[in-house]
Amino acid sequence: MRIGVVAPGRSVSHEGSLRLTAFMAMTYPAHEIVFHPQCYLSDGHFAGPDSVRAAAFLEFANDPGFDAIWFARG
Repeated sequence: MRIGVVAPGRSVSHEGSLRLTAFMAMTYPAHEIVFHPQCYLSDGHFAGPDSVRAAAFLEFANDPGFDAIWFARG
């Protein structure tokens, strides 16, 4: 299963995403987790401007390579 992560609210840290990726690899080795680069952006207290956050969601949601979409800190 391939899981895409976008951040509709606050951004996530690279360290936090690495921890989750390591946890998933140990606990659910058949699953791949992919963080959209938008997750690391900052615009005030949001993870990038509204248009960028919306575009990231649409990009991952419309990608047939993903089986699920997760919201980080959303």
